[in-house]
Amino acid sequence: MSLFKKMTEREKGLREKAESGDADAMIQLFLDYAHGTNDIKANEQIAVRWLNMALEAGDARAMGYKGILLHKQKKYQKAVELLNDAYEAGFKDVAFTLYMYYSEKPMLDETKATHWIEISANDTQTASSQIKAGNRYLLGKGVDKDLSKGKQWIDKAFINAKADKNDKAECYGSYGYIHQENGESQKAKECYLEAIKMGRFEYSFLLAGIFEKEGNLEKALEYYQYGADHDVPACKPELKRLKKMG
Repeated sequence: MSLFKKMTEREKGLREKAESGDADAMIQLFLDYAHGTNDIKANEQIAVRWLNMALEAGDARAMGYKGILLHKQKKYQKAVELLNDAYEAGFKDVAFTLYMYYSEKPMLDETKATHWIEISANDTQTASSQIKAGNRYLLGKGVDKDLSKGKQWIDKAFINAKADKNDKAECYGSYGYIHQENGESQKAKECYLEAIKMGRFEYSFLLAGIFEKEGNLEKALEYYQYGADHDVPACKPELKRLKKMG
């Protein structure tokens, strides 16, 4: 039996379209072979072949995906050039990828990271991008610290998070930080508790810190212990320190 006969009707159809110059079909074949989806066995070599064909056709998505592949190969400069070209050509999804690249080494540039995550937040209107944009203003990463502007992004994210538990939890954690910075410790504690209830155990560290500052060492110990029990690294030395004090 030939290889062609083993293909699904869907794959046959895509190949026929791709071979006739259909860039959408090329991109779909690239994605299927890259990820092993739609009854197609993953094959990196074939995936790259279809991607390169789409790139030769000038497809913006192909520029973006090629940029991602080059970044994985540590060919950073060419990767970023392609990602920027992809965005300019209309593939808006790469804004988040550019944020990721500029927010970590070796391409770390906090100002550019903030620039791209704000673009992503505006383009996609997704809670995850809006939370990241907001948190950069809350922490002053790549921009001057601005609690008001940070809160604006978190407010949008909270609405767009809808039923997504993780996004909601992150919003509560960010609100807790805003309240804490504004000296509203009771509201901060309430928000941190909501985030913790939704599974974001790292906020137990900040919650415990508020209790400790207030002199409530019993509650501080409780939440440092809670965080340590849930593998929050920052809680473990603080728990040890407080136990020694007691």
